[in-house]
Amino acid sequence: MSDSPSRVRRYVLRIALLLVLVVVAVWAAWDYVEARRSAEILAAIRAAHEPLTAYDIPWTGLAGADDAGRLYLAAAALVRRPDDWRELATIRDGLDALAATWPPRSPSDTDLAAVERLLEGNRQTLEMLDGAAALDFGGFPPGTDYNYRWDQLNQVGHIAALRAAVLALGNDPDAAVSSVISWLRLSRVYQGELGTMFTGLRTVEIEKTIPAMLERLRPSPESLGRLDKALADYEDDTRPARIAMAERAWFIQHYWPRYFGFAGPQAMPISPNNDGPGFREVFARPVLRRETNERLRLFAGIVSAARMRPGLRLLAGLRGLNAGDAKSRFYLGTPAEIVKIYQGYAVGLFEGIAIERSARAAIAIERFRQTHHAMPASLADVAADAGSVLPVDPMTGDALKLVGRPDSYIVYSVGDNGKDEGGQIDRPPLAKTAAPGTSKRPAPDWGVRVRIRNES
Repeated sequence: MSDSPSRVRRYVLRIALLLVLVVVAVWAAWDYVEARRSAEILAAIRAAHEPLTAYDIPWTGLAGADDAGRLYLAAAALVRRPDDWRELATIRDGLDALAATWPPRSPSDTDLAAVERLLEGNRQTLEMLDGAAALDFGGFPPGTDYNYRWDQLNQVGHIAALRAAVLALGNDPDAAVSSVISWLRLSRVYQGELGTMFTGLRTVEIEKTIPAMLERLRPSPESLGRLDKALADYEDDTRPARIAMAERAWFIQHYWPRYFGFAGPQAMPISPNNDGPGFREVFARPVLRRETNERLRLFAGIVSAARMRPGLRLLAGLRGLNAGDAKSRFYLGTPAEIVKIYQGYAVGLFEGIAIERSARAAIAIERFRQTHHAMPASLADVAADAGSVLPVDPMTGDALKLVGRPDSYIVYSVGDNGKDEGGQIDRPPLAKTAAPGTSKRPAPDWGVRVRIRNES
């Protein structure tokens, strides 16, 4: 009888040990299954020739002395910021007010003096910018130093847009067109960026500056052709997919050493980063690997949706993704938050494309008016007269809309709601505290308004 408790204890210990071994085996099997799933997902990305890490994102680098990159870098290094952007924002508001008056009025001497001081202080910056406009641009190499250049080049963009706005109120059509083209060509620098700040700036400036120039200056057919080409060259409706693939590449690169290896820490390809999971993460690795795989599944859906055309189909594809609000251990946020971010990207990018295409259609209308001295009855008449196809609405794939008013006409897209609201392109007022050039909330329709000069 005395041996009975001892046998019971041994029996219990054996059962407990067996249970521990079963749990460890199940845990290891789960870990293995998730690791295999990770390997299959990464293999599919590699087979599709999509970037697996940030090192796979293609860039051609600076091509040498004949590449615009060196001049953009010089412009960024030489840029002189104004003492107070708010003062220049007030001046820009004044220029916008002048653009709303007819017949044309000139800016005040005080405002002109402030702008001239800024432009003179950045004369070399603008010379570099203008020189870069005539050259090919191979892109900048990746690296954190580019993040600092981004801010400087953003200031160059603000100054170039201000110069274009002032010239649009002048009497030199060629100088105004050349200035706008230099500013548009600077947009090439931002085509690979994830941020949408410059996209918003570009959208706001195109819908203000180009109509003002068409109304006041009557550029020659040659200048209008150059401007149309500059707008067409910038258009990039592949950017939503590239943004999604780039963000996924950064995600993989960040978590590769922790969750993509079969047996613990695995060095990331190309990178010297060998940091593995922490002590606590080792025991939770199957769970974390599963979340990682689910996040990659979500990215696959985002990339697939981002390739859809036209824009309304893309947005519907994003809305159709199965992305719940479950909490996440990852720095990117919950799945629902990520999808919402990409919906915002898509809306901002397609709004810019719609306004750019509307501006190109307005340029074609002005060419028609110069030839026929009358407004066309429809955009189809403009296309027939030009002998070419006009750009279509990026949201629907159908023709852009044209509505005539007694003193103006509006060319527009139906916007992200897909409804034709008769050319309601006016945006809500921008808060006074917002930075200059900040994009406003999209209007129901997206497009441009051009006033018609009263020849009498």
